[in-house]
Amino acid sequence: MSDAPPPVDTDLSTTCLNCGAQMQPEHAHYRCLECGWRDSCCDGPY
Repeated sequence: MSDAPPPVDTDLSTTCLNCGAQMQPEHAHYRCLECGWRDSCCDGPY
């Protein structure tokens, strides 16, 4: 039996891949308010 906590539902489409914070929509992309990283609508990992 594992002592690890149960997995948390994480929306990878709005989670910063750089620092893990919640990103905010900004025009045609999302921007992380914590570290400033942004993804494009066209070149994301999805």
